[in-house]
Formats: sequence, structure tokens, C-alpha cells
Amino acid sequence: MASEYSNSLKTHYFEPRVDITNRIVEFRVDYGGNMYLPSMRIVGLGFTSVGANCKSVPVLGQYSHIRNIRLMDGGVELGNLREASRYLSFQSQLNDNMSNLCVNSVLARNRVGYLLEDFSSVQHPPLDKFAATAANSEKAGSEILTAADGVRDAYLELKKVFPILGQLPALDTGVFKQLKILIEYNMDVRMNCEGPVKLGGVAPAAPNGTEVTALNSKPPTLIADEVTDDRIKDSLRRQLASGQYVYDEIEHDQFDVEPAAGAVATAVAATANTVNVVEQTTDAVINAFDQHVVSRMVMMKAYRNKDEAFHPVIGGGAAANGKSNLAKGNGNYNSLYQLDEKLQIRVNGSNLFSGEGIVGEPQKAHLLSHAWGTLNVMPFTNRGGVGLEDPNARAVNTEGVPVNDGRGMNGATPVTGTDANSQSDFVGNSNYIGFSIEDRVARMQFTYKRALCHDLGGFGDLNRALTVHLFAEVRKMIQMNGGAYKIAYM
Repeated sequence: MASEYSNSLKTHYFEPRVDITNRIVEFRVDYGGNMYLPSMRIVGLGFTSVGANCKSVPVLGQYSHIRNIRLMDGGVELGNLREASRYLSFQSQLNDNMSNLCVNSVLARNRVGYLLEDFSSVQHPPLDKFAATAANSEKAGSEILTAADGVRDAYLELKKVFPILGQLPALDTGVFKQLKILIEYNMDVRMNCEGPVKLGGVAPAAPNGTEVTALNSKPPTLIADEVTDDRIKDSLRRQLASGQYVYDEIEHDQFDVEPAAGAVATAVAATANTVNVVEQTTDAVINAFDQHVVSRMVMMKAYRNKDEAFHPVIGGGAAANGKSNLAKGNGNYNSLYQLDEKLQIRVNGSNLFSGEGIVGEPQKAHLLSHAWGTLNVMPFTNRGGVGLEDPNARAVNTEGVPVNDGRGMNGATPVTGTDANSQSDFVGNSNYIGFSIEDRVARMQFTYKRALCHDLGGFGDLNRALTVHLFAEVRKMIQMNGGAYKIAYM
């Protein structure tokens, strides 16, 4: 391979054929029998802000504006990842801590990868070689700027979003004659930055800075390596001529969980009711994976109302809440802890799990780790609070827990209002449910339960309406036959 890279490859830089700011970008790869390695990547990926500099979503960086991404050959779909940014928010945490800290966080411009700081709290380190100045430059390399700055752009390896590229030895434009990549953007400020943003028509006020009113996409560049050595090209072409390649496409579906309402809402809100909870059951039939072989699956629980992923103004002014109009943790990419969750799934008429299903945080963590491997999150971010301490009060134990960074534009811990005494925004916001199915699905039904409880703090985060996003690995195959091919579900 060393000789290939030194003598047998030519690197091409493709500018977008179509670039509609904030909507879509399209790349087309040269046709003419060229042979490209599947190690395609996109550089210069990112966006700028309007109104004020701000910080990107910690878990995503400059990937957050990718709504959907597709790999096409003319009208034939080779790969498609819908809700791409949400899946990438999970995928970015699947590597080990040092890989994320030293490599992946720089490539994506995110803040995944953590250190135990000298004050004994856990956070992504405030050291950034891309910071322009030493003063007030904490995590400045992941900032979104009001003017284009290539230093802040991200790098995306396309194998992350198109599993087919991980299986094909090469892409022959003599076979894939109209190869192109399309990216659809989502430029909603609530999905792309920590804020401060306008919520319910109310703009942010001091001390949290100037409102981020809009975001603008920047044109990225596609990089592909062409094989120029005729001997190697012939070898790759022989492999492609009659090969059969199996891969797991990432597919998406979702269902909604209703908020506390009616008599239930009245009961859990009663002043005298600070102990009892009301179990809520949601049944959902999922059709997206019918007649497909499903491997692993992950569930992410997000607020249905995107405004609820941000701190509201409490008490009529910014002074009442040091984080007003700023994101809670990873904002709309949180996977929210819910009280007393239970999950049972019926696949083809049979329960996937024994008994009541997935019950309790230990079983949930075990199944997630067993299916997906290492998940790089901070301590207690998959739990409802720090140990047995009150989630609405500052943790007594501050060693080995996420720091309450305040979400203020200056990175300072809030000194006024309710948030001055709260635990870190990241606590309870990395609560994923993952498991393996490894079966052909004819019918899939989810029974999801949670406990609605008394809202002592007035925030109601455990009783809100949710959208539960489901991502599953679905088995597909591409069968090569000379100069033709066929893609099918297995």
C-alpha cells in the first residue's frame, strides 16, 4: 500500500457542481473509466453565524447542519443516511477517549474526549491550539464565527455515513457512471449551536450576549484518490467484476411520546404529591424495518419542542437564570434520561427481551455496551443526577463529575438565579438505549414506559413530549456482474 500511495494515486479536489446556500450541495465525480479508492472525504465542512460568534454543539461540532446525505449513481441510491447529524452525534462517542480527545475532536471540531482537570472535575480540556488569543479563548477552536475561517472547518470521512464504502475495494466510474454525493442542510439555529437563541419570540438579554439570528453554510470540497497504475486498476476491476459485498446500511424511524396531560398532569403537579409517580405507556408499531434483516439498533430520546432543549428565562428577566436562551448540554442532540424507563420490543410476535424487558440503568448500560462497544461519555451523563443527590441542587461531590460550565458566553459558572446551584447540563443527557436484534423483521412493536413525576423545580423536564429516534443497521448487498450491478436488501 505504501507504493500505491507514493506512486499509484492521484488526488482530486472536486468543488460543488451545485451549491445552494443553506439548502443543498452536490458533488459529481468525473466519468470516464477512472478508478477511485473508497476513502473519499469532505473537507471545508462548516458554517458561519449571523449576529454573534457562538459555540457549536459539543457532541457534533461542524457536522450538525447535515440533515441528510446520499451517495447516488444517477437515479440509483447507493447509500443514504437520514437524520445524519443525529446519528453522527452518537457515532462520535463510539471511539475510545484518547482517540476522540486527540484526533476526532479536531477533525469534527467537536468537544468529545475528556480530562480530569486539576480542580478534579471532568470536561473537554480548555486547551486549543487554534485559539486566536490566550484570553477568553476556551474551546475557541470549536467556535462558529461570523466570518468564514477555514481553521474552524471540519473533515468528514464518507465511510462514516456510507457503510457500502467500507466494503467495496474501489469505485469504478466505468460501472458507476454518474457518481454523485448530495448533502441537504438543516440551518435551524436551535440544531446547530449553543446559543444564545430566540425562544418563543423572546430574544436573549444580558449577561448571555447577542442573539445568534441565523447560520450560513460554506461550500465544502470533496477529495478522492484516483488509482493511476494500470496493473492495480486491472486487479481492482477483476475484483469488482463478479464480487458480492454485504454491508449494514443505517436507517431511521421515530415515534412520539406524549407529555403529561389532563388528570395525570394535575395529579403529578399537586403540591402534596412529592413521592408518587404515574406510569405512562406508549405503544408504537415501527414499519421502516419490515422485511429486512436488522442487526444493531440505538434509541435517542429528544424533546419534541426544540425550544425545550434550551434554558428559558425564569422570573421575567435574564438575572433570574444565568443560562437563559442557552442550550442544555448537547441541546437538541441530547438523549434524555427519563424516570423508571422500561422497554419491551415484540419482533415477529415474540418478546425480544425476557420479563418486563429492559428495566433499570444497569441493564440498559450493559446491553448498550454489548451491542455498540465503548461509549465515550462523561460520568453521570447517562444518569438522572450525580449519585443520590438532588438534580436541582449543586452537587456536593464535585470530584470526577462534569463541571457546571454555565453555558455563558464567557464560559463562567452562573452566579445568579436557579442555575447557580444546579448540576452540569450534561448530567442525564447521554442516556441511550442500544441493543442487538439480528433477525429478519416482519413486524416490530415497541412498548415504552416511563414514570411521570411531581415537578419540584418548575422545569418539568421528566414529563415533556418526546420524539424517540431509532437508528438500525439494516443488511444490504451489492452484487456486481461485469459492468452492471444490483443492490438489494437481504
